[in-house]
Amino acid sequence: MHFAENLWIRVEQMRQLHPTVLDIEDIPETYACDLRPPHADRPWVVLNMVTSIDGATAVDGLSGGLGGVGDAQVFRAIRAVADVIVVGSGTATAENYGPPVLSPELIERRTSRGQAELPAIAVLSNSLSLDPTQRLFTSNTFRPIIATSHAAPPGPLHELQAVADIVQKGETSTDLVATLGHLHSLGHRVALLEGGPSINAQFIALDLVDELTLTFSPTLVGGTSKRLAVGPDAVAANMSLDRIIEADDHLFLRYVRNRHN
Repeated sequence: MHFAENLWIRVEQMRQLHPTVLDIEDIPETYACDLRPPHADRPWVVLNMVTSIDGATAVDGLSGGLGGVGDAQVFRAIRAVADVIVVGSGTATAENYGPPVLSPELIERRTSRGQAELPAIAVLSNSLSLDPTQRLFTSNTFRPIIATSHAAPPGPLHELQAVADIVQKGETSTDLVATLGHLHSLGHRVALLEGGPSINAQFIALDLVDELTLTFSPTLVGGTSKRLAVGPDAVAANMSLDRIIEADDHLFLRYVRNRHN
């Protein structure tokens, strides 16, 4: 990500517009108090993305150009809620992912809720085309998870086993349902999905997204950037609008999957 993940930044004012109008003084507490009913066999999945007004998810291939100070604060608040961050290998590489970093204040809040100090990270990869020298894999204190299939190439598999915990689910491609089941067995109750668009589409097609936290950046991008979710299988998963927050011309929306229709 293209902002300092460890900085505790507060914008001048974040204002909730829906369902009631009020000033928000504590954005991490706002997201931490949201209801996320537990599933019996998998984590609650939160999909978090930022897009431009015209639907672009990146500028010059990176999402950082769409964010601002408010988006950075919301990003950290949502990460502070998650037990595990789930991301595709392409996004993890393009955005130069590293071990998660939270402020001491957010770490204290997590531990007071009974969570680990930091969320785990699970990278989804069929091909295992990951560089073991990438900073995500070079920490002496943090070991990520890589979820792949039983058809994963043995060479990269052996190499990456030295720097990550490998989980193989699915015969020829990564089984997302089984992967979430494994994460649930590790005690992870909230999974934060951070893309990219093709991974998002796979989760949506399987009806695995329970919550969407979407930032609308006040930016027009044009170009050929992919939209939030792109894949061969189209579905109509109804969502209910739970909240709208505004700060610095950015809109922060929270939608929850409506499973009653």
